[in-house]
Amino acid sequence: MIKKDLAFAIIFLFFATVLTPIGFSNNVKKVNEKETLIDSCITLQTLDGPINSQWPMYQHDSRHTGRSEYNTNSNPGDEKWKYYQDTSIDNTAVIDNNGIIYSTSGWTYIHAIYPNGTRKWITELPTPYPSELLIDNNETIYVGTTRGFYALYSNNGTLKWTLDIGTEKGFTGYPTIDANGTVYTGTSDGYLYAVYPDNGTIKWLYFTNSNIRAPAVDQQNNIYFTSRDKHVYCLYPDGRLKWKSKEYTYFDNGPAIGDDGTIYITPRSEEVYALYPNNGTEKWMADLTDSEGMASIAPDGTIIISGLHHDITAINPDNGNIMWKYTVDMVGEWFSEAAISNDGIIYFACPEFLYALNSDGSLRWKTRLKSDLPFQSMETMASPSISSDGTIYLVTWLDNDEPPHFYSYVHAFGWAELKAEATGDHFKLINEPVHYYGNATGGMRPHYFHWDFGDGNISDEQNPVNIYSKPGNYTVTLTVNDNETNQTSDTTWTWIQESNKPPTTPIINGPKKGKVEEKMPFTFVSEDPEYVDIWYYVIWYDDVHSVWIGPYKSEENVTRQMRWWKQGIYIIKCKAKDVYDYESDWAEFKIFISNSKDANCFSSLILNFLERLQLLERLLLLFK
Repeated sequence: MIKKDLAFAIIFLFFATVLTPIGFSNNVKKVNEKETLIDSCITLQTLDGPINSQWPMYQHDSRHTGRSEYNTNSNPGDEKWKYYQDTSIDNTAVIDNNGIIYSTSGWTYIHAIYPNGTRKWITELPTPYPSELLIDNNETIYVGTTRGFYALYSNNGTLKWTLDIGTEKGFTGYPTIDANGTVYTGTSDGYLYAVYPDNGTIKWLYFTNSNIRAPAVDQQNNIYFTSRDKHVYCLYPDGRLKWKSKEYTYFDNGPAIGDDGTIYITPRSEEVYALYPNNGTEKWMADLTDSEGMASIAPDGTIIISGLHHDITAINPDNGNIMWKYTVDMVGEWFSEAAISNDGIIYFACPEFLYALNSDGSLRWKTRLKSDLPFQSMETMASPSISSDGTIYLVTWLDNDEPPHFYSYVHAFGWAELKAEATGDHFKLINEPVHYYGNATGGMRPHYFHWDFGDGNISDEQNPVNIYSKPGNYTVTLTVNDNETNQTSDTTWTWIQESNKPPTTPIINGPKKGKVEEKMPFTFVSEDPEYVDIWYYVIWYDDVHSVWIGPYKSEENVTRQMRWWKQGIYIIKCKAKDVYDYESDWAEFKIFISNSKDANCFSSLILNFLERLQLLERLLLLFK
């Protein structure tokens, strides 16, 4: 009887260990992509969470509030510096206890940047496509890729340990950490990993049916995450399922956790839901209508939704009522999640601008995001980060038709040295109004402007107009003073002429016949009587045209390529203009487009007829 009871006890313990996630030792045997054998247990370690880092992870903290403990009310939004990265990325910059900024770039790199914008180190990861970064109190950096999860020493970027999963279904973006130091990260094939921070061994795994998004951890170390299987999950700290929500629509973001433990989720359905943390049932639902994104949580508990479409929305956490909306005039669709300072100032970015809103939704300031290189488009999906001195950091990535095709910047915004920028019209005639534009950044506001136009006239307006009575090349000086004793200046120039003649009618050269879908080159050239620069405006057919292209030197041949998609006779039109906006007459060029080579004979006859018709028209004009 004793032996039988003992056998039942052994069988019970066996099934209990199989069905309950427990700790892993250093020896983890991989069976296949969805199985792991456990050799022995490890006791839970004690380690403080990453509370002391200035901005340790995506959305700042393990609850993903996006809320800093630092004030920023003295930040005027001036760009202090920008750090160039030669490949693009859209991950958030993290900040350690010493103010060092860490950013990923391109396929495999992590950069460490001093607070003055200079590089501390750069390191290359063993495998590509880095996730968001996480940094803990021990200054260890955690990052996932398509094939592994890595810990690095922050002082030099060398590897501390590697967790290799040996598959392209890698770690998908948002590692987080609990108060005991356990690191959590999800994979694209549906696993949530709980990892010990000292050596990278696996504590436990939990499997869902799809990509896991941005795990968050509450004050009791319960783990909450969304999955592309359209559910929200809550796990106990030992990896057991506490609850699984009803099915929602597609998730792009993870949950955020309020100060009272309420779970906020934002599925791709233009709605935000508040869930009770004990069972995942709904507390309320708010209809956002044309606004989607990630939830951030202000110091007073207000829920701030940003990330998609054109609205930033503030929601009452008690009942889901919309408190205010701020609508952005933006170029692209996506913009970043919100970062919120301790004094309630809300920061977010959309293509080409960083915004600061007051807690009531009014605009505090906005600043243009600049690049030293040309770009076709700019994206700002990474959320801003806030440092202890109130500096705002933002990562932008850019693409361009010409090299470099992809690159990114880490921008720093705060108080900067006083700088002046003078721009204006460069080419005008005597007695014409010349417009100038002054801009100032840095220093202590307000700024005071003073212009010297180089002809004896002056102005204290920010954007003045001057009229020159004599021709010449004038140097124009803008001097800016701030509210203290700082002063700076910048110059521009204006060339004034007595008179001007337009460029000559352009000459168009190119093939007179071609085939459908065949790309063909055409050249355009014009001469300017004053030999100033020229722009060209081309209409290829009907209303299909380019914008003004240029500038080009006088008599410089400009080549453009074009193809047509239908058979027919087309007339290419082109005109030129100079720096004074004087335009030439239109030039015309006829081309016959055939469907195939079989039409060459017919097209030659048509072209010969058109050429002789053109000659006949000129002869008739001589007798008028």
